[in-house]
Parts: sequence; structure tokens; C-alpha cells
Amino acid sequence: MVLALSIICAITASLDFERQTALVVLIVGVMKVLDGVSDVHFGMWQRHEHFDGIAYAQMLNGALSVIILAALVVMTHSIVWAAVGAACGSAVSLGYVLLRHLWYKKEFGFEEKHGIEQIRQPTQKAARLWQLTMLTLPLAFATGITALQASVPRYMLKGFCDTRTVGLYAVASSLLVLISLVTQAMGEAILPRTAALYQSGQLRRFIKLAAMNTATQVSVCMICTGVFYMFGEKLISLLFTPEYVTVVPMLIIMSAGFALMHLGAFGISVLYAGRKFKTQAILIGFTLLVQLPVAWILIERYGIWGAAWADLVRYAVFMLAVNAHAIWAVQTYQNSEFKSYAS
Repeated sequence: MVLALSIICAITASLDFERQTALVVLIVGVMKVLDGVSDVHFGMWQRHEHFDGIAYAQMLNGALSVIILAALVVMTHSIVWAAVGAACGSAVSLGYVLLRHLWYKKEFGFEEKHGIEQIRQPTQKAARLWQLTMLTLPLAFATGITALQASVPRYMLKGFCDTRTVGLYAVASSLLVLISLVTQAMGEAILPRTAALYQSGQLRRFIKLAAMNTATQVSVCMICTGVFYMFGEKLISLLFTPEYVTVVPMLIIMSAGFALMHLGAFGISVLYAGRKFKTQAILIGFTLLVQLPVAWILIERYGIWGAAWADLVRYAVFMLAVNAHAIWAVQTYQNSEFKSYAS
């Protein structure tokens, strides 16, 4: 965390930002460090399926960040204080996380008679930390590429169209972000169990659980698509303003593509359970290489409609790629297990 914040400071200093911009960048960097410390504890809690603490901490962080940020913006009209408000939510949430962790240790750490595994402190061994860093480094690249993928349509719309069109696309895509929060929570909730099943070779139980999770996520996306189809105009008018109702047809296309992408939830389960983070980075990079020319051609010709169809193509390509890899990986795993049993 300290290294990441040092890098942020060095980059900020080298780019010669204005004082206000540099302060905002540094405050956001501190906020991310605080969130990162919380994430370390979330990982331990998730391993032991203490999802209640994770949910409470994230709700506290989100609510306080919005409330304090809004209050400081109204009082100061300053983006710097707005960033401070968001960071305050992360700081209070981290305080809650640390207190909750102490309670978990006291409540569960020594209750061997109940068969509850002790919650351990993060390892301090340098070799182990280096091993974990090398394991998860490709995941960092994958996350960065995913963020770039989400920004590609905006960059191209800004180049080929006008600012209003970019705003319309942002309105449509913002609703998909809300859906992704729900589906992401579903995936994370079963991750410890799917990882344990996969690593122990219980592939039938793993496949059943991963398939059920995939079906649930796709169902959520399809229900949302239906809601957008039937009540999209009313919903957009309520959340934004009536002038944005023109995005509803594009929103329906993008939401249908989102449902298509979540058919790849099974493949994602294989990637995470098998710790195949390098493969994940490669698959997302491949999807980006397909997305760039497709988005360029469609957005140049059809504007925001092209952006919607380009997103659908991106979702479909990723779904096919990740599931193709998952099928191959599971079959290879099954064959290796059979050979070791036969020998």
C-alpha cells in the first residue's frame, strides 16, 4: 500500500499538475490505500465466509462517503474537500473493519470446541508476500484492462460525436454498473466454496454450484432487461431527466449484451477457483484487441447506436472466450485426476 501511494506521489509530481488537481489525486490515493487495507481483511473474512462483516463495512463506506461528500460540496463548493469527504467514508469504514476483526478474533479465534477455524493475521513473511504478489500481479493488469475497456466507447464517442452523446452513453452504462454490483456480490459470495471444491478435485459439485451461480446472474440481467424494456422511460425520467429517455433503446441492447456476458460467469468461476490470473489477463487483453476495431468502425458509422452494438460484441466475445477456456481447463483437470487415480 505504501509503495502504491509512493508511486502515485511520484507520478503526480512528474506530471506537473495544478495544485488543486495534485491534491485531489493524492487524497484519492490515500482513500484507495485505506480501502486496500480493508480489502485485506475482507479476503480473510471471505475465506471463512463472514460475509456479514463485509456487507456492513461496504454499506457504511458507501453511505458515509456520499453523505459527507455531498455535505462538503454544498458547504465549500470545492472538489478538494469533496475528495476529503469520500476519503472520510473509507477511513470510518476501515475503523469499523479493524474493530470487527478484533471481535471476530475474540469470538471465533479460540472456539475450537465449535470446530471454527482460527482467523489468522496476515502473514509477514517476505517470501510468502512476494509469492502472493507474483500470483496476483496479472489480476492487477486484468483489472486495468477491464477499466480501459469500459472507457473505450466514451473516448471514441468523444472523438466522433459530441459531449452530449458521451453523456447519453454514460447515463445508459451507469445503470449497468448497478447490475454488476449485484452480480459481482453473487460471485464473491460463493468464491471460497467454489475454490475449495475445485482445488480438492470435487469437480461435479464445483460445476453444479458454478452453473447455479451462472443461471442466477443471467436471470438477474434478463429481469433487468425486461424492466428496461417495459419501464425504461419512466425509470430514466425518475433517475435523471426526461431528456435522457432517448437512451432507452440503447440501454436495452447493452443490458441484453450484459446478460450474454454473464453466461461467462461459469468460466470466471474456473479462472478464480483455479487461480488462473495470467489466463484471465490474456483473455481480457484478447477481448480488448477485438473491441478496439469493432468499436472504431461501428461508432464512426452509427454513433451511440454503434457504441451499444460494440458493447454487445465485446460481451459476446469475452463470454465465448472465457467459457471455451473453462471447458478445456475442466476437461484437462478431469483427465489428470483420472490418470493419477489409475496409476
